[in-house]
Amino acid sequence: MIANLNGLLKPTLFLFFILNFVNAKAGIKSVELVFDKTTVFKGNSTVFSLKVTKSSGNVFHSTDAYPKYPCQDFTYKITKGIQLMSPSKESFTLIIPEDYAADSITIAMQLSYASYEKIYKFKIPIYKAVDHVKSLLLYIDSIIDRKSIPFRVFADLGEEEGLEIQKRKTRYDAVKIQVLSGGKYDSKNAYIIPEKIGECNSQLVVRVSLIDRPKIFTDEVFTIKKNDESLPFSGIAGIDGDDGVTPTVKRDGTDGSDGWSGVGYSGNGGDGENGGNGGNVGNGGNGAHIKIMYSPNTEIYVRRIKVFVNGGLGGNGGDLGRYGKKGLAGAGSLGNGVMGRNGKRGTNGLDGKFEFITVSDYNDSMIK
Repeated sequence: MIANLNGLLKPTLFLFFILNFVNAKAGIKSVELVFDKTTVFKGNSTVFSLKVTKSSGNVFHSTDAYPKYPCQDFTYKITKGIQLMSPSKESFTLIIPEDYAADSITIAMQLSYASYEKIYKFKIPIYKAVDHVKSLLLYIDSIIDRKSIPFRVFADLGEEEGLEIQKRKTRYDAVKIQVLSGGKYDSKNAYIIPEKIGECNSQLVVRVSLIDRPKIFTDEVFTIKKNDESLPFSGIAGIDGDDGVTPTVKRDGTDGSDGWSGVGYSGNGGDGENGGNGGNVGNGGNGAHIKIMYSPNTEIYVRRIKVFVNGGLGGNGGDLGRYGKKGLAGAGSLGNGVMGRNGKRGTNGLDGKFEFITVSDYNDSMIK
């Protein structure tokens, strides 16, 4: 009897498990999508997970360690043009193309069991960050006169949320850039070019506003730094010195002539001639004499001008002449001629000088 009872229980228990499984899928009060709404924009991929609430009030998530309602248990029907990535237990992903034309996405979901036919439908709006902008901020690293500089625009979306204006989530064509003073805007290359006015501190004022809602704007003020400028004045270079001096011409010393080879033994060789001295080199040129003219209107800026006028450097001394070689004949002990001396080094030029002179005084000095 026991064996027969066990045989009868097996199909009964299997049917019991199936009924319990179907009952588990039944009694669902709601199915919700869990996702970040700010990620639903054109050109982006958005990840969705599920929240299932039972009639009993129990709540289950597809992201649970052992999900009772995994995303793989559903079939999906998505708006045309949207790509659905194969769902995992925890989530599924929708890829929104850059050229997607509609303002929303429709998702229809149904549990994959024939005994449970309820369909859950969702309409997900395409997120337009620009519609949620509360305020704008323009950020520039540094401001230098006449130097093209990049910039960044940040948007405050409220609720402690913000983002940088970029190509996809919020396009730069959603905002308008205007340089109100102190420069210009290169819209083609998206650069701001500061232009300093006068010698005093100058300001760059830039307005950033939303094109669709121009009341949302910010006027940012920056101080323009002036580039340091210098004007070089070079003296005339020193002239090369002459070659070494010989009794006849100014050139390098020649080799000494051979000594006599007398008939006797142990005759001394003749002394070699002395090498010619190296030529002296020209002196460095003196520094320039600079006059800086100013008018009464510009006199206040004279103290900001610094001038350094250095003299030219002297040239190096000429190379010494070759010494004469000793005579060849005989076995004498006399050796080579004396080595020539190096030429003298040229002296450095004197430092130049500068002076400030008024325009009127300069004009008077030119009148002969």
